[in-house]
Amino acid sequence: MVNYRCTAACRHCLYACSPTRRAGYLSREVMREICRLLRKGGIGSVHIGGGEPFLDFEESLKYY
Repeated sequence: MVNYRCTAACRHCLYACSPTRRAGYLSREVMREICRLLRKGGIGSVHIGGGEPFLDFEESLKYY
């Protein structure tokens, strides 16, 4: 989960994501550590989740 913001507020949402949730993403340090561990474990692909992980696409690019 990279954030809990979403353009919708579905009643069935497991994480209660919505447009009113606090903006923000995982810190760069946390994301790098997650990526390091994934590579170390030989993981070749991963699902990026969140309210809407690419709601701020430019911010998301900062992690790569």
